[in-house]
Amino acid sequence: MNDQNLRQLIMDVLVAEGHEDDDVTSETALAEGGLELTSLELVRLLVSLEERLGVEFDDATIMNAHFGTVDDIVALVAQSA
Repeated sequence: MNDQNLRQLIMDVLVAEGHEDDDVTSETALAEGGLELTSLELVRLLVSLEERLGVEFDDATIMNAHFGTVDDIVALVAQSA
């Protein structure tokens, strides 16, 4: 899955959970000033991506990761593929 398709999938998951359908770019912030995700919403997003993509994110990687932008999630998916 290319980066643009992954960004669209991220937005599809967020819209399904009640977020507005905004244009998501690699630089879109996940929290303040961007998508305004709470920590619980971020966990839900990661779980949904695992289910939809058929991957499993390493717990240690997630715990040590900094999820500031959409590209941080794109990098996690690339690392887990």
